[in-house]
Amino acid sequence: MASCGRLELCIYLAIELLRINEFALIAAIADVLDAIASDRPYRKALPVTIAMEKMMEWDQKDFRPAYFCPMYGHLSVRYSS
Repeated sequence: MASCGRLELCIYLAIELLRINEFALIAAIADVLDAIASDRPYRKALPVTIAMEKMMEWDQKDFRPAYFCPMYGHLSVRYSS
């Protein structure tokens, strides 16, 4: 069993991991979109609209809606035409 001090350290580290900088959250969303919507040596890029739809499916479990939804709305308007 962990000592009290070690347990407190583990709890502190877990809390700190949950405090992800908002710029890092936005960058992570942009990075995933770039990875899906860009050509790779092993597969062709998906169109941005399809990539965003896939990301919307993953939104609730993989992205924080407060950051993803505004980006999704902006890009949907931009790429809808």
